[in-house]
Amino acid sequence: MKLRARLFAGALALLAALPSTAPKADEAALAALKAGGQVMIVRHGLTTPGSGDPKNFKLDDCATQRNLVEEGREQSRKLGRLLRERGIIVERVLSSLVVHHLTGEEKRFADAMQAHPEYHNAWEFSDFVGPALYEVEGVNPYLHITAHVIIEAQLEANDPPEVAQALQRLRRNGVDRQQAIHHIGAELFEVMFPVLKEGKAFEIQRYRKRLRRLGR
Repeated sequence: MKLRARLFAGALALLAALPSTAPKADEAALAALKAGGQVMIVRHGLTTPGSGDPKNFKLDDCATQRNLVEEGREQSRKLGRLLRERGIIVERVLSSLVVHHLTGEEKRFADAMQAHPEYHNAWEFSDFVGPALYEVEGVNPYLHITAHVIIEAQLEANDPPEVAQALQRLRRNGVDRQQAIHHIGAELFEVMFPVLKEGKAFEIQRYRKRLRRLGR
């Protein structure tokens, strides 16, 4: 549990420190990729500027989404040519929100993102305002999704067991699963706040106590 608290605090610090624009590939980066054992994160090519996905878009219907313009398609082709010319072998490709072949923490992140379609444009506009500042209706989607991932990991490990017990009580009281996770997340953030703001140790017993009261 202490490890997860440290990872959570580190993730938030990383989000706050992310640059608003990604650096261009340089020779050192290309050499590292060719050597193997690396992960390359690629943002999609150019779409219609200044707009997000339509309000009622569907993940399984590309015609309803914001698609690449021709310049964006050419950007993708250029990247492919660059990788081939440099002899960089791509062993595995993961595309956002395609969850059937993801495992572990990757799948938890993808599942959480898919459960919140209202946040999908956040991953685009954060490039301009920064992840730490971006909000959707008063909620920071990055912190929200991170809370989902932490709680799902706690449920999977049954650590602490009070998380699963609180979830079961809330579900018996008629709360749907996603809202129940939100209730648990609120308790998590109450305990995480001093960790993030003041650098204090995560109080696991306080977290467990709050969870034991939840849904009663």
